[in-house]
Amino acid sequence: MTCSSNTTSTPERGRGRGRRLALPLLCGAVALAWPLVSGRAEEGAAAGLVKQAVADLERSDGIAAETRLRRALAEGARREDVAALMGEAWLDQGDPARAEEWLAPAAFSPGTAARGFRELSRLRRLQGDVPAARAALDRALAAAPGDAGLWVDLAALRYADGQHYAAIEAADRALEADPRHAGALVFKGMLVRDANGLAAGLPWFEAALEADPRNLDALGEYAATLGDLNRATEMLAATRKMLAIDGKNPRAFFLQAVMAARAGETALARRLLSRMGERMARVPAAILLRGALELDAGNAQAAVEVLSRLADAQPANERARALLARALAQAGNWADLQMRFGREAERPDASPYILALLARAHEVAGRRDLAAPLLDRGAQAFSRPLAPVPQSPVGGLLAKGNRSGALGQAQRLFAAHSGNATSHAALGDALLANGRPAEAAERYAESAKVRLDASLLIRWSVALEAAGRGGEAAGLVERYLSQHPSSLAGARLAAAIARGQGDWPRAVELLAFVRANGAGRDLRVLVDLAEARLRAGENEEAVETAREAYTLHRGSGFAANALGLALEGSDGNAARALLAKARAMGADPAGKPLVANPYFTGR
Repeated sequence: MTCSSNTTSTPERGRGRGRRLALPLLCGAVALAWPLVSGRAEEGAAAGLVKQAVADLERSDGIAAETRLRRALAEGARREDVAALMGEAWLDQGDPARAEEWLAPAAFSPGTAARGFRELSRLRRLQGDVPAARAALDRALAAAPGDAGLWVDLAALRYADGQHYAAIEAADRALEADPRHAGALVFKGMLVRDANGLAAGLPWFEAALEADPRNLDALGEYAATLGDLNRATEMLAATRKMLAIDGKNPRAFFLQAVMAARAGETALARRLLSRMGERMARVPAAILLRGALELDAGNAQAAVEVLSRLADAQPANERARALLARALAQAGNWADLQMRFGREAERPDASPYILALLARAHEVAGRRDLAAPLLDRGAQAFSRPLAPVPQSPVGGLLAKGNRSGALGQAQRLFAAHSGNATSHAALGDALLANGRPAEAAERYAESAKVRLDASLLIRWSVALEAAGRGGEAAGLVERYLSQHPSSLAGARLAAAIARGQGDWPRAVELLAFVRANGAGRDLRVLVDLAEARLRAGENEEAVETAREAYTLHRGSGFAANALGLALEGSDGNAARALLAKARAMGADPAGKPLVANPYFTGR
């Protein structure tokens, strides 16, 4: 979620905040109707202590709750009346073994059954036993079928278990039960944001805050979404509200650190990160930000230590891997760089940046014979083949060129897990690779009902265009960019569309944005920007940009061609020499413009 990846959370990713580590948004526990002490006067000492314990739990103070509940037992409260709360108190203290003693027997009074089974579900989820967690939640819903909070819990459990479409149904059931339930509104907002975009999620978070102005989950998601929409002032105001409610709120400090990092305030961002606490510090987005900040501060070895753990835990996290490669290079750990990234050079879609770093590693080791081919590939890596999600089983087969095997694997995966959005996308990848783009587009559309990220956007737009539905692809990209104004992939695709429409000023604007936000050394971006500026009549700027591309990539025929075209109007001799060099290298024998959809292998 730049220094970090998105600050927003998917329904699955975002559930680690606050005291509820396993299931989200259990903030509606007070709404569960149950007698405080069965068969006793509610004004008695035990009942009063139980009431106070409930309030303690709502403040995430499991220690205080446990103390009061023990006193309530001494005052005559029955075990079955307090078992649910006692188990919850121990879970909040991070002691599942003690919670097991109170929750596993499932001995709850009728009025506390819903809460007890909810907490039992939470415990089983922490222990990694999803079927048992689901069974416990089913018993909670049987005890309180109209409780919106329980439906939210079920939605979260289903989502984390890969039952994405069933999770959406459960979230809708929660809102049917209580349209103003803050937790249900937040969860629905997260689903809407993932599928329809950042701006689309905001009204749901605003509705949740209208229902419960002090709801920290709602404030956190609202602030994160504002930040990713570049509405920094409003984001800061939301984080201040979070800290006014909870002066040590870790997510508020994280979001403020992200904002500081985006503004270039590295020292401030690091100070804010140090205030997050250990729990938030283990969140992948926070680890990524910390690694990026260490790198920006010149602490390359510290960045390596931080980012290597994240890259090991999340091998599909491309941002983490790219930052790690950069950190290893800056730290001079060339052997480690080769060990970690050497196999990537074998992939046809290997990043030119990674190829350049690996070439440098070979040069340092005195193996220029191994470095030269990598540099040549990086210089010519202009139209790389589409290789979607190579870390997945289907993507791995595609990366090896086994298209028929990938299709068979994807079809089996889809048959077994049709309720999972990822299985739809994987089948789309295999269909696209096997020359069936229209069918691929259908699978991508289904997957996008759950989550439309930049990777899926690229693959879906490619499928639509390959199926002869370029107008739909253009509309898809523009809608995505309107919802995700900071998306480099969205801007890159929109620039290709603008080029196809002959809207060169728009192409210049978009490509300049991409260049200024992390792609300043990307050959393709620089060459495309040079041509767009030339076509827009910005001749001096075109020469400057093309010269920058050529200076960075002198071995690239594409860079030579771009500079030659840019110089035709001002330095004919140099232009002819450069264009001849480009032709000799086979970059563009016809001398045609070089801009194209960057995710197609053809022109």
